[in-house]
Amino acid sequence: LAKTCSADIADAAKFGGGHPVDVYAEASPQRTQVFVRDRGPGIPEDERSRIFDMFYSVERGDRGRHGTGLGLAICQGMVGAHGGSVQALPGPDGRGTVIRITLPLLTPTPQEPA
Repeated sequence: LAKTCSADIADAAKFGGGHPVDVYAEASPQRTQVFVRDRGPGIPEDERSRIFDMFYSVERGDRGRHGTGLGLAICQGMVGAHGGSVQALPGPDGRGTVIRITLPLLTPTPQEPA
């Protein structure tokens, strides 16, 4: 999962138009969310769900067919294998993209002595 997050951060830096990348997290008793935000032109709304398809690259917006189309597909698979999800959201000010990674928090069960 660490490699997945670092790849998302690297992509945000690559496609963010030279602007700073914000990385932050929020936690609740049920889940943890990690957000990676760039300030590039963003991903068009009609393509946000497709960016998680293998070998799909956005032709417009901040990606412009510069990747292999595997990074976010792998990210979604890894996060999904841990019971989580990944979404691409518009930046809060209308610019850029926010990748939100949500992972459930598991409550440990007490172990009985052996």
